[in-house]
Amino acid sequence: MVVRKFVSLPPAYVQKIQKIREELGVSSDSEVIRRAIDTYIDVYGLKVKEEGG
Repeated sequence: MVVRKFVSLPPAYVQKIQKIREELGVSSDSEVIRRAIDTYIDVYGLKVKEEGG
């Protein structure tokens, strides 16, 4: 299941996401954000329960 969520970001963060997209060779902002969240969880050893999957 996919849920859409709209967020507001300062222009500098939109530009950062675009640059990361280009570096990773991915086509969507959401992929960049998913990877960033997964990396953050791994780096900090957070226990995050995934629901609905």
